[in-house]
Amino acid sequence: KVYRLFKEWTCCQLPVPSQVIKSDTIRKRQSTGMILARIVQQMNAKSWGPLWHILPEEKETPAFEEFYRHPVMMLGINIYQTSGGHRWMGLVASLNKVCSQFYSGAKECTDSASLSVNLQNLFRDALVDFADNNEK
Repeated sequence: KVYRLFKEWTCCQLPVPSQVIKSDTIRKRQSTGMILARIVQQMNAKSWGPLWHILPEEKETPAFEEFYRHPVMMLGINIYQTSGGHRWMGLVASLNKVCSQFYSGAKECTDSASLSVNLQNLFRDALVDFADNNEK
């Protein structure tokens, strides 16, 4: 109850990023270092920082030479069907070279024609965000 009230207060009354650690969490774990690492990751994410990034070594992966010279977008697309039969399409696209920033969107697909239209709209929105993030 205290946790819920505190989170409600820090979200609604005084909107600031917060991280609460329950004493049970610390008692259950054997590695304090692992707990602290996850807390720092969560705090970083709440401050709009990246949780991870891709940065291959050029000498170890020559295939990534072009990757460093020009902006590259990586895409992920998925279609999910709910138990009620509704279909949703989701698209995620990287916005920077290290894939630490991304566009994410989802649209409900009401018929087979909407699959194509939704893909076009989501991809267009991702390209606009990508262009905005990679202007020189």
